[in-house]
Amino acid sequence: LATHDLARTKMTASLMFSLDGIPLLYNGQEVGFPTHPYSTYEIFLAGASIQSMDSYGLLPYYRRLIQLRKLFPALYSKNFQEIQVNPNSSIFAYRRWEGGQNVFGVLNMGSGAASVSLQTSVSQLGFDSTRVYYLSDLLTGALISGTPHMLDTVTVALNGYSARLFVLADSAVTVTGVQDLSGALVPAAFSLSQNYPNPFNPATLIRFSIPAAGDISLKIYDQLGRLVRTLAAGARAPGAYEVRFDAEGIASGIYFYRLESGESVEVKKMMVLR
Repeated sequence: LATHDLARTKMTASLMFSLDGIPLLYNGQEVGFPTHPYSTYEIFLAGASIQSMDSYGLLPYYRRLIQLRKLFPALYSKNFQEIQVNPNSSIFAYRRWEGGQNVFGVLNMGSGAASVSLQTSVSQLGFDSTRVYYLSDLLTGALISGTPHMLDTVTVALNGYSARLFVLADSAVTVTGVQDLSGALVPAAFSLSQNYPNPFNPATLIRFSIPAAGDISLKIYDQLGRLVRTLAAGARAPGAYEVRFDAEGIASGIYFYRLESGESVEVKKMMVLR
């Protein structure tokens, strides 16, 4: 998320968790932490659950991918084959298999939506040519059905920067059981942390927590009380947040950052040191 958007993050994760090897995530990536973990002093906060820091819905998405990887050995097998697609300018597709299990992955790495013709060649996989089989999308729940010959070429709709994972079976496949995070813990109190690093040049991180949903504002002021920059404003869900302040082009000196949420207000001091 530090260099791309949420859609591309999830698209890449879908690919990563459907390939051979051990998928690895930087500490904090599971909640969309925007800073490289080696460049900050801490990521998770005492008194705040990991779930409460997930303002993007990434944590249940990664859990879903982990669950699918455990359930379908094809996703971590040594067997990989690129398959043909049309158009192919920004689309990539592949087959993963283990024993009689087949999973087809397709990614749209372009920003625009696409209708993709996917060459699965199901009729060449040794299935009964007279039976109806199903391609069940493990990510969206969509279904495509037909005889092996009918499934040789299928049309798949993809949004920009998106992924689909289809498992081939003689019945529709529905995967349930991912933990419901609706009861996730939230921060117990309104808080504004001291920025880190401080003093800084040119950038620093500001963290804050809000215990209830509502409008917030996080603003930077100089010593004369003049507004320098608005870092965050608008509605926020309860949780812990981090905002990066880049002081490039701002003179050295003492500045104040002010967080307001409902009737709660807190101000802290920081220093830009060139």
